Amino acid sequence: MTTSPVDNRGISPCRAALTSAMNSMAPSDRTKPPRHENVIFLAPPGVSKTHLATAPAFKARYQGFSAYFATRHALIAQLKESQAKGKAHLNSCRVIVPVVGCLPVTGHEAYLFFQFATCRNEEGSTIIASNKSYSDWQELSSNPVIASLIPDRILYHCQAINIQGQGY
Repeated sequence: MTTSPVDNRGISPCRAALTSAMNSMAPSDRTKPPRHENVIFLAPPGVSKTHLATAPAFKARYQGFSAYFATRHALIAQLKESQAKGKAHLNSCRVIVPVVGCLPVTGHEAYLFFQFATCRNEEGSTIIASNKSYSDWQELSSNPVIASLIPDRILYHCQAINIQGQGY
């Protein structure tokens, strides 16, 4: 895992961090799928984490690969409906999950998200935007063991981008 502090007052550090994240997932050859690297944007509310998280997905789509965008609660609802493989949230080259850590989830929902993260590990890139640090994710679930394992799965082959500054 690589951590990149970014100050949102200047566009250059933000652009450099985003370029670094996109390059870490970029294929060396456009005919090959992008590398399966994860990215986490950590920042206070209002500093465009979700906007930054969607950029690698647009790049993947431009290159002809799949991308999928869903909030964590929408993703968990879809995981509840069908736990079978073959769905876009599992097969997409990039999956973007914004606002992780805003709302609490039940123990079963945390388990589903953990299974999702485990299934995605080494299979595709997961891009997460959160305004909570990893240690704070435990307080959002009734199952602290599963909640502590989720960052472990996501942080493997991950570039964490810590954006500092005030929101707009």
